[in-house]
Amino acid sequence: MKGVYRYGMVVEFIYMDRQGRISQRTVFILAHKNEKLIAYCFMKRKVRTFLIENILGMRKVRAA
Repeated sequence: MKGVYRYGMVVEFIYMDRQGRISQRTVFILAHKNEKLIAYCFMKRKVRTFLIENILGMRKVRAA
C-alpha cells in the first residue's frame, strides 16, 4: 500500500488496533508520515493516527 495515500483522499479500510480488535473506518487523509497515516476518522469524529502496518485492506471511496 506504499505510495497510495494522498492528502484529500477519502478511503475506507479494515484496521486492527494494538489489542487486536478489528474495525472498519472511513477517513479523510490529512498526512502520510513515516509509517503512520494521519486522518480525520468519520466514526470517531476526530483526527486519528493509524499505523500503516495495521491496515489490513483499503479502498478509495472518493476524492474530496
